[in-house]
Amino acid sequence: MIADWLKPMSGGQFLRIGRCWFMVNLLASRIAGLKLSSIVVALLIPIAVLAYFLNNELESRTQFTEKELQGVALVRAIKPVLMAAAKGQVDPVALGALEAQGAEPARQLGLQEPFSTLFVQIKSSPDNLLPLFKSAKALIATTSERSNLVLDPETETYNAMSAAVVHAPDIVAGLKDLQNAIDRASADQNNGKPDFSFVFAAVGRLEYSIELAARKIAIAIEANNSGAAYAGALKDLEALSGVLKGHLKRLHEGQGNAAYNLAQHGMQINSDAASMFNSIDAFAQGTMLRLEQLLVARNDALASRIHKTFLVSLGSIILSLAAAVQMFKSTLRRLDDLETSNASAEGARHDAEEMNVRLSEINADIIHLNQELGDKVRRLKDAQDELLKKGRMEQLGQLTATVAHELRNPLGAVRTSAFLLERKTKGKGLGVEPQLQRINNGIIRCDAIITQLLDFSRTKQIAAAPADLDDWLVKTVEEEARRLPSSITIECILGLDARDVPFDPARLQRAVINLISNASEAMVGTGEDVAKFTTPNPKVTISSKVDGEFAVISVEDNGPGIAPEILKKIREPLFTTKSFGTGLGIPAVEQIVVQHGGRLDIHTKPGEGALFQLYLPVAKLNEEAA
Repeated sequence: MIADWLKPMSGGQFLRIGRCWFMVNLLASRIAGLKLSSIVVALLIPIAVLAYFLNNELESRTQFTEKELQGVALVRAIKPVLMAAAKGQVDPVALGALEAQGAEPARQLGLQEPFSTLFVQIKSSPDNLLPLFKSAKALIATTSERSNLVLDPETETYNAMSAAVVHAPDIVAGLKDLQNAIDRASADQNNGKPDFSFVFAAVGRLEYSIELAARKIAIAIEANNSGAAYAGALKDLEALSGVLKGHLKRLHEGQGNAAYNLAQHGMQINSDAASMFNSIDAFAQGTMLRLEQLLVARNDALASRIHKTFLVSLGSIILSLAAAVQMFKSTLRRLDDLETSNASAEGARHDAEEMNVRLSEINADIIHLNQELGDKVRRLKDAQDELLKKGRMEQLGQLTATVAHELRNPLGAVRTSAFLLERKTKGKGLGVEPQLQRINNGIIRCDAIITQLLDFSRTKQIAAAPADLDDWLVKTVEEEARRLPSSITIECILGLDARDVPFDPARLQRAVINLISNASEAMVGTGEDVAKFTTPNPKVTISSKVDGEFAVISVEDNGPGIAPEILKKIREPLFTTKSFGTGLGIPAVEQIVVQHGGRLDIHTKPGEGALFQLYLPVAKLNEEAA
């Protein structure tokens, strides 16, 4: 039967079938290689897009820097005109340089109109240089905005610009103001009414401008550790400040001296003004030079990055294309190897499945052991934490007892002395009542802090006895209400129906009073001024009810509520948002409730008040009744 089936396929027909089978495999290999190559080529698209956007970003930053360089060029051309106008002069050379060097930057920055205004003012009023000075100073400020200098993102460049472009003109204007103030004071002195106030004010403004410039230079130096680049600028500022301090000293010495000639001092300031203007000019020139160097260096670096980005992108594309060609060739070679190894892989897969079953069983056993080990480690850590907490609480209790003993005895003496002083001075009109009241308030505050420390550190069992909780709660609220600001409305809602609950009156009283006091301070602070209250119509509601096996005491206010970030930390010891206090109020309240066998719940929404609920168990009472 087999021989009959093979007979028609013998000879040339069998060879042709083998060649067809080979061509099918070859075609499949080439198709697979072409698919892989197309994937590699497709990956070139995001590379090209990324390179395009990166190049655009670098081009944008280059244009930004070039615009800043235009602004620096225009400011450097305006500065000599500004300095000459400040000295009361018109410098034809400076004006010619400004017209030749500043016209193109002004045109590129869109400042042709204010640029032309300078020359119009010189022609219209050559003897009055104040408008020229103001226009030049305003043009410098506008140039720094239009040229993006005020938006420079680098620390050294921005601060060097601020010192040279912003504060240097302010120093020049301050020196002019000082000269005008001296002239005005001299005229007042001649009229017999010397007034030094506006002279000192002008000196103060000038000192402040110099200080700002020095501060900007210091920040620029710190940014890139470039102290050598600003050594000359700092030296010029120090020289200017030294001359100014000398004149300020002589002004102070001459104030109140009838023989002091302020006009003569003004002549001395005018004579020193030339050197002071030179110091300002040198400072601005040196700083502007450093600023221009920084911008040129940045522009060169950006150009280099653009060139490198282009080369890297082009290289990536070429390498990717070469990799695609190589991958296509490699696919043809490896596809045959893949078919050969497929059979071996099938056998290895079967062995791997059996091994995987065994590993899964082993892994399940390991997971079970890890879970048991994790549970034991957690229990051990919890036990260690509990022991550590108990040890710390015992140490805190001992320390607190010592502090309470050492502080309360002196506080008792102070309280007694204050009481005697109050009795002896009462009605005698000595005016010491406010001071005595502050002493009493301080004693009460210190005593409250000691009580909070004791409440938080006590770990022994409380002395709880069954009693009418509603009756006790009414008395406690009435007693505390007397100490609260009269603007707060107190409402008490009782819901226990004279039910007896086991509790420690003294400890629980401090917890309830603490919550009522916190609610009062959150709404009205510590005063009676309604304008300063954070809550209009402040109200505190104290209520009681039965909730399952617990008696619940609630303290609710309509204040600003508690922010979520504060609510997370409010139970932590020593955490407080107040400018006073120990931060143990809420932890102490929670400690007292936990020692009763209950818990403290806190509910709040910002702007809608806060609700504190003390849960006290009644199960103990029920067991005794049974």
